[in-house]
Amino acid sequence: MGRKNDENNRKYKVVEGILYSIPRNRVKIQNLKLEVERVANSYQGCSAIVIEERVGNTYKITSSVENEVLAKEEKISALNRQIRSLEIEVAKIDNALSILTETEYDIVDKQYFKHYRNKDVAQHLLYTEQYYAYLKRQILDKLIEYIFPDLGLQSSCKGDGK
Repeated sequence: MGRKNDENNRKYKVVEGILYSIPRNRVKIQNLKLEVERVANSYQGCSAIVIEERVGNTYKITSSVENEVLAKEEKISALNRQIRSLEIEVAKIDNALSILTETEYDIVDKQYFKHYRNKDVAQHLLYTEQYYAYLKRQILDKLIEYIFPDLGLQSSCKGDGK
């Protein structure tokens, strides 16, 4: 019994961590998009040519402009992959949140996105702190089921059959 509770508590903490990170991830996405724009619009251009004495023959011919374009494209590609990864994570959470009732979503919004204290959310909804804790646990059970379908709490989840 103790091992199962530890595992469930770990799942709750993971989901809560994800929920708390959603507002930050939305800001990161916007900042990364701005960084892509900055990188795309920046260029060094042509610079002076450095002539060095070479000992052996070389067939590698590159220019500073080619190197700059390649480096810029690699940087933009890496930023776009990071943006897409964050967008997928946020979309996955948004999809899971869409199955919540209005009251359940209100709880998630105030608790995890606006960082209200448990006591304040419970008072706002006119619930006791104990009932609020119970509701929050039920919401997390439901979200675990949809965010991590392979890790869901099927045995302990008492959802409404959705």
